[in-house]
Amino acid sequence: MLRKHLTRILFAATLAVAACSKAPITESADKSTREFELDSPFQIQLKGDASSDNEWILANKDLTAVKFVDQSVSTSGNEKVYTFDFLAQEAGEDDILMVYSGSTGIKETFQLHVICGTLGRIEGE
Repeated sequence: MLRKHLTRILFAATLAVAACSKAPITESADKSTREFELDSPFQIQLKGDASSDNEWILANKDLTAVKFVDQSVSTSGNEKVYTFDFLAQEAGEDDILMVYSGSTGIKETFQLHVICGTLGRIEGE
C-alpha cells in the first residue's frame, strides 16, 4: 500500500516538473508575441550554418522590460545552435530583434514581441 502511494506521489511530482519546464523559443515563433510573468527566465534558440561566417546576434541592446542574460553557441555537424538567455525583469513590453549576418550582409532576422508582467496584454483604444 505504501509503495503504491509513493509511486503516485512520484508520478505527480514528475508531471509537475515537466509542466513547469518551458521549451526554448525557436525560429517558428518569428514575428510573434509571448507573455511572461515577472522574473521568468526564457530562451531563444536559433540555428545557423557551421560552415559560414554568419552568426546570430542580438541587434537591439536597449531592452527595458527584458534583460539579456547570456549567450552560448554549440556546434553539431554542419549546424550551429545559438542560445540566448533572457529574464522578464520589469512590467512592460520589448521587441527583441536578432540578426543573422556575416561578411556578405544580413541573411535573416528574427523578431519577438515580449510582454512582461502578470496582467497580460493591454489593448489600446
